Amino acid sequence: MNLDKNIVLIGMMGSGKSTVGKLLAERMGFGFIDTDARLEDWTGRKISEIFATDGEEEFRRLETEVVQQVAKRTGQIIATGGGVVLRSENVKALREKGIVVFLDAGLEILFQRLMDDDSRPLLQTDDPKKKLEDILKNRLPLYREAADIEIDTNLLNTEQVVSRIIHNNEEKKMEKKITINLKERSYPIFIGENNLDRLGELIKLQIPDARRVFVISNTTVEPLYAKKVLESLENADLASAMGVIPDGEEYKTLEIVSGLYDQLVDHNMDRSSVVVSLGGGVVGDLAGFVAATYMRGIHFVQVPTTLLAQVDSSIGGKVAVNHPAGKNLIGAFHQPRLVLIDISTLQTLARDELIAGMAEIIKHGMILDANYFNWIEENLEQILNLDSATLIRLIYDSCTIKGKIVEEDEKEQNIRAILNFGHTVGHGIEAVTHYKKYRHGEAVAIGMVQASRLAENMGLIDKMEVRRLARMLERTGLPIYIPVEINLDKIVKAIQNDKKAFQGKVKMILPTRIGQVKITDQWGEDDLLNILRTFQIV
Repeated sequence: MNLDKNIVLIGMMGSGKSTVGKLLAERMGFGFIDTDARLEDWTGRKISEIFATDGEEEFRRLETEVVQQVAKRTGQIIATGGGVVLRSENVKALREKGIVVFLDAGLEILFQRLMDDDSRPLLQTDDPKKKLEDILKNRLPLYREAADIEIDTNLLNTEQVVSRIIHNNEEKKMEKKITINLKERSYPIFIGENNLDRLGELIKLQIPDARRVFVISNTTVEPLYAKKVLESLENADLASAMGVIPDGEEYKTLEIVSGLYDQLVDHNMDRSSVVVSLGGGVVGDLAGFVAATYMRGIHFVQVPTTLLAQVDSSIGGKVAVNHPAGKNLIGAFHQPRLVLIDISTLQTLARDELIAGMAEIIKHGMILDANYFNWIEENLEQILNLDSATLIRLIYDSCTIKGKIVEEDEKEQNIRAILNFGHTVGHGIEAVTHYKKYRHGEAVAIGMVQASRLAENMGLIDKMEVRRLARMLERTGLPIYIPVEINLDKIVKAIQNDKKAFQGKVKMILPTRIGQVKITDQWGEDDLLNILRTFQIV
């Protein structure tokens, strides 16, 4: 039995968390912790006494302290108090090393179990059933957002609930879930293995009004995964149709988009319909742009099949097509309703594409998390060998880093710009080579090194930090130099036309150390050109 994780039980008071938890711990060979009991032991006071004397706010503070303590352990079944989800820091801590299971029970069953229980301070009112109904209504969305697994316990006894949890845990033990918190535009990211068949179920859960789905893929991905995706939609009673585009960055154009609009109209897609992107970053950007503009915006779901798309373009709502003058010049912000990541798709990914995806992952460590950068260095061999557990952690951590940035700055007014580290030079390289010589991740890798060398030249970062980045990229198999046949003056000109330019100045993301960067427009084009020339190779 895998003891490096916890199973966390959440749900309303009376949902059976403690009873189920004890039996589950016995069956699985785990320890058992009841956070309410732990809090009472720690304080030497009953919860009802804390409520009566100090109030609910003090109880919640104490509860959070207990949660932070127990969440650091592993190999535990943790039964939580009903209100643990009211504080996001509790959920975050419990999810860090735990699989969260929501025990769902209806109002009538809960009331029957609690009607004679005078130890519940929140129900000590003249109308406890109405109070219980109000609490349930308030907390239900929080339970569902926090949960990896939901168990409907209404018609199940304790033995059956335990068996269901064990079965679901075995199926989902490798799956992780992240929620991008953007208020009414919030959405979940599911990361797992062999989970494409969950797509229809998740769309119905996340978009209840969905009836029709239009899948957009390309000629490379469609033969591999379309059948499984369409079967999943059919099993969820979702009518579906499909549009297949040629494979390649050069097809991310308004002309291709126009053809897809025609197909959407032909298949009677309306404002409640869903566009699903099945493919890499090109398909995701283009399909998202179609969803953002068709009928002024319809639902959008990302199913990224490349490593680059899984950790970058599928998250954050940037959707666009290219223009001859520059990459992604025509676009919008249109958040997906959910992202489904199946790491098994990486098994069929060309090796060069896998390596290209590593550039964005390394970038995430460079811009915000030195510990993550260190972990990638230490685990690079397992990553490149596609070890499942390592890949899931890799993608989860990268998505978490990008998700935090997107939550803070959805439309790139401030900190989100740091995600462009390496992209300023990288986009210039792509534009000059007409998006044909380099994969996006390869261009970004070169751009990160050149930006870091510029920062070193400006005295912002120690040269050993720059060498460490360059070594990591080379170990991964990514390029770090610009070949001599590429015109450097044209790269600088393309940078001047960058869509992020403001009043004639382009902001550059420059590292100050591993895990930290600064945004600045105080850099010289001649200095950059000298750096590019110095490190250009034959």
